[in-house]
Amino acid sequence: MRRPLVVMVAVLIVLASASTLLGSRPLSVHASSSPFATFDWTPCETCVVVGDLFFFNANGSLSPSGAIVSYTWNFGDGTIVKTANPIINHDYPVGVPSEGVNVTLTVQDITGQTGTIRQLIMFQTVPAFSFTPTFPAVGVQVKFDGSGSISFSNLNPILGYLWDFGDGSSGSGVIVTHSYTAPGSYRVGLSLVTPDGRPTTSRILVVGNIVLKGTFDDVNVTVTGSFSLNQTSRTLKATLTVTVVNATSGLLIITKTLNLTVMFGSRGSVVFVLELPTNSYTLGIGCSANLTGAKGCILSKSPDLNHNGTIDIIDVSMMASAFDSTPGTPKWNPNADLNNNGIVDIVDLSIAAFDFGAPVFS
Repeated sequence: MRRPLVVMVAVLIVLASASTLLGSRPLSVHASSSPFATFDWTPCETCVVVGDLFFFNANGSLSPSGAIVSYTWNFGDGTIVKTANPIINHDYPVGVPSEGVNVTLTVQDITGQTGTIRQLIMFQTVPAFSFTPTFPAVGVQVKFDGSGSISFSNLNPILGYLWDFGDGSSGSGVIVTHSYTAPGSYRVGLSLVTPDGRPTTSRILVVGNIVLKGTFDDVNVTVTGSFSLNQTSRTLKATLTVTVVNATSGLLIITKTLNLTVMFGSRGSVVFVLELPTNSYTLGIGCSANLTGAKGCILSKSPDLNHNGTIDIIDVSMMASAFDSTPGTPKWNPNADLNNNGIVDIVDLSIAAFDFGAPVFS
């Protein structure tokens, strides 16, 4: 008759001591730094205007410290415009000379920090590129493809492609590969070699750490990503890519990139859960971080048993109701067996305690 009380006492003990029950593992959380200014541009070949009209897009600019609040454009013809909108167009009434014009962009973030970039633009020749994967990890080969570049003039053909990978390395060729040795944000630039000059465009590439690499039950799980810590607002922003592969066949089950923002609690710590479906169950990846770094991540079934998007007391109560049960017994709940070992035990409660209070991202 006293069994439920014993279980609930065990639950409370586990909730109070989760940090000692589970080992910690350092992650890389990057402190704030100056923003990166970047923009791409496109001339309007079909617009009926006096002179040359260009479209500029600075949406790719990035600030690890917070939101970018202003964009100041120097269009190289004496015109300077400051705006809160990253997208703008500008008309050069007398046209852009064949050798192009230098355009300078300065961005300012919410902390007052600034970043600047200057690029040569041309009306007749336009650089453009893409890269894959979108969010690579350290050591992963990134493919850069400049085949989207175009020249509208036979008098100014594209003779070559020059790459600046943002880490002190460079390359040449329409398609190149490069890997990075450290996590962070890198401004990648592509300059076209033409008879009239070298028009340039740029994009920001975020390289993350391998946050977690492990095996749970019958799947191999890899989490890569980057973290940005804002101590002023006490928020942690992360872009994480989760890849789940069948451990036996090697076949991909699912890959997904998640963007998340979470607030630190009063004790300076934060916890969140990434949730992904597999063929047999819903996988849960619980991570905890503090204001100086991350404590650790664990793999399990998702502890969000009631599917409300938060690991709360209802989830713990459902596990407590199934405590000590095994397959075939009346109280058995396979979802409560978080470590999938065939019994709902103290380890499962420990996992729930580690993730307690966490928002779920899926």
